Amino acid sequence: LVSSAGILVNLVIAILCAFLLPRVDGALETVLNVTLLINCGLVILNALPIPPLDGSHILAALLPQNLGNTLRAWSYSSSWMGLVAIVLLQGPIGQLARGLRDILLGWFS
Repeated sequence: LVSSAGILVNLVIAILCAFLLPRVDGALETVLNVTLLINCGLVILNALPIPPLDGSHILAALLPQNLGNTLRAWSYSSSWMGLVAIVLLQGPIGQLARGLRDILLGWFS
């Protein structure tokens, strides 16, 4: 599943930043904190099963073939609806990203 690669890379970057963050200070601490939050947001955002995001491709691959094909066909014809959903979910995605950041920081603090 190629679609999962982006999500996994963002997760690895977030974990690396969370690991390094308690060990640095100054400007590097700020950069790592921002990078951590951005990557946590990207993990949450890309995992959503809303076309055209990677989560919809992963869901289509996991579904039985006829349902996966239906989802793929629907996603090609209605990608704009996914973009509207992303805009509407902006607040909850940010809250989830901050929650994921706090979990990762808790593991390495």
